Amino acid sequence: MASAGIESSSGESLEARIARATLGRSRALLRIGLEIPAWDPWRCLERARDGARPWFAWSSGDGRERLLALGAVAHQPASRADGWSDCDEFCSAVSEQSVHVDLTLETPAPREMPLIVGGMSFSASGAHAPESPWTGWANGALWVPEVVLLQREGRGAACFTHAWASGDDPAKVASWARERARELQHPPRSSWLRKATRAPRRPGSEYEQRVWTERVNSALDAIERGELDKVVLARSARFWAGAGEEFDVTNTLRALQRDQPDCDVFAVGHPDGSVFLGASPEPLLTTRGRSAQTVALAGTVGRGGAPEADARRATQLLQSEKNGREHALVVDAIVEALTPLAERLHPITEAQIRTLTQVHHLETPIAAELAPGVEALSVLSNLHPTPATCGWPRSAASEWIEEHEGLDRGWYAGPVGWLTQSGDSRFCVALRSALIRGDQAYAFSGAGLVQGSTPQEEWRETEMKLLAISQSLMTRAERPQGGDA
Repeated sequence: MASAGIESSSGESLEARIARATLGRSRALLRIGLEIPAWDPWRCLERARDGARPWFAWSSGDGRERLLALGAVAHQPASRADGWSDCDEFCSAVSEQSVHVDLTLETPAPREMPLIVGGMSFSASGAHAPESPWTGWANGALWVPEVVLLQREGRGAACFTHAWASGDDPAKVASWARERARELQHPPRSSWLRKATRAPRRPGSEYEQRVWTERVNSALDAIERGELDKVVLARSARFWAGAGEEFDVTNTLRALQRDQPDCDVFAVGHPDGSVFLGASPEPLLTTRGRSAQTVALAGTVGRGGAPEADARRATQLLQSEKNGREHALVVDAIVEALTPLAERLHPITEAQIRTLTQVHHLETPIAAELAPGVEALSVLSNLHPTPATCGWPRSAASEWIEEHEGLDRGWYAGPVGWLTQSGDSRFCVALRSALIRGDQAYAFSGAGLVQGSTPQEEWRETEMKLLAISQSLMTRAERPQGGDA
């Protein structure tokens, strides 16, 4: 770790390296990276929830990566319709201001670790109503964490970020970094292993189904009139933890990991204590250099019981004319969004089946080589929202949702993820998700409506999607004091 022997072997002290890296700078984001034991960074989740600071957790669906980001040394809210452009400028400024030193020789370069984390709401326009559970949340936010803990393919790494200002003492900053490094030599205690129970299932009411039916029929009328090709209607379900209990965020995330394999599990912690979390089956954008990958995910059928019945359901989905049309809309819209930004689009393959715990989806991977100078946020701005979460045409579907849906989606169905200094990124669509506030949880789901949809079928689809998040909601009697993790 950060022993004097390791540091002296480089021939230059940490203090000297900091002074050299920041020389002549009035402001900088000083990033100090080091290698740490490969223990699970989520052991610090309970500590993350103490204090009025944002935090961010992520676990990749392929199981290769897990990270936890704590605090913020630079922050960019996006509360206006032009929030994407604000965030793009913020990312450029942060990247230019960042300088790197290593606490030890063995550390991976901190530029390979997330520099910026955050997300955006489904819609960047409008304010939350006072009664909305999203009150206090901006329509988007990106921030530079103070601490990032990363476990990647059996290795552990950490990065500390200090907002350097002219006149700062390199010796004090070095002492701060060494102290933080000592704290990470051993994993914290795992109080998340305490007893937790599943939250009770909340059945949908007849009133909710009647309202849903009215809204679906209204959308189908608009489709019949030719105003829309597709629109995605969303709904929410409210859950209570029970008397004397609250929702257990840490164990809920671990349950989502277990119950929804192959999904990206995420959590965004707000300084007011609320947490938005979920397990997304839909990667929105992954970039590495000029290579970009995304996925068209639309067209859904519930899982069958026995293996033979389940296989028949998957085959029916592949052969479904209605689901095929819905899926093709998403593929065409993504291609249209990527074309002006790409130097080359890879050939589009036929749709395949993506099997999740509750449902089968139609899925088509889409890849491109981006044109020189195109950044990840520009691609996100063009992609979001896709017809899989909004509809088509995009503007007409967005207007219909705003006027008829009657739901504050907040960050549900928006992009959530992270970027490195080099511009590499990973964002997912925030689906199969819930907003947790103490003893209450607001879960969200939606269904794509096209010609041939019926209120009953789409209600069943939203129920299956709600089950994906609600079955993993965990509760506990009370939260321990002191924030031990």
